[in-house]
Order: sequence, then structure tokens, then C-alpha cells
Amino acid sequence: PAPPAPTHPGRYLMMPTRRRTRAQERAAYIAAERRLNAQDRARAVPPTTPPTSPQTSPDRYWGRSTDHEGDDDDPPPF
Repeated sequence: PAPPAPTHPGRYLMMPTRRRTRAQERAAYIAAERRLNAQDRARAVPPTTPPTSPQTSPDRYWGRSTDHEGDDDDPPPF
């Protein structure tokens, strides 16, 4: 006897079935895009480091002393 004819001839020609739902595909796409964006942002911004030399005040730069008490002859600062 001959084998029965297949019920779905050319089954290999059918569309492939989905592995994930559309919502799952979209969520995975968004998560992957966010991960790539975060990596790009991390590469673009150099890490901040504290300054190597202490900041100098303008008084120290010009060689003025800040502990000057002032005389009565000094004019008021404007």
C-alpha cells in the first residue's frame, strides 16, 4: 500500500512561526537600543577627576595678605 498523501503539501513553503510576540519583540528592541545608547553616552563623556593642583584665590595670586586689619586711613572698597 502507498503512504497516505500529506495533508499540507509544501509545508516547508509556509511562513515561519513567531518565536516571540510582537510586544516581546518591541520590548527587546527597546532594551537593546537603550543599552547601546548608554554605552555611547559612557564613551562620549570622559570621567571627571578632581583637579590636581589646589585652586588659588585671587589674593594669593596677587600676593596680598588677607589678614590685613586695615588702617583708619584706608578708603572704603568700591
